[in-house]
Amino acid sequence: MGFNLIKYNFILLFTASIIAQDFSPGPYGTNYYDTAGPFQIPDVNAQVLGDINYDESITVEDAVWSNRAFTGELDLTEEQFMMADVNQDGVID
Repeated sequence: MGFNLIKYNFILLFTASIIAQDFSPGPYGTNYYDTAGPFQIPDVNAQVLGDINYDESITVEDAVWSNRAFTGELDLTEEQFMMADVNQDGVID
C-alpha cells in the first residue's frame, strides 16, 4: 500500500505540472497592461492664441480688438499682445 501511495502522489504531481504549463496568457499576452503607449496630457490652463479678451473662445470681439490694436486705437498689455500675435512673429497682423 505504501508503494501505491507514492505512485499516486507522483502521478498527481506530474499531472499538476502538465496542467500548469497549459496556461494561456490570452490574446493580448502577459505584458498587455505594461505598454499603454505614448500619450499627451493637454494643459487645461493654457490660453488659446487669438483669445485676446480671455473669454476662452475666439469670437468677433477678439477680431475687433485685434483690428483696433493693429490700427493703434487700442493699447494691449504684454499678455494680450502675445495672445493677439497668433503666428508668434512679434507683429499683430
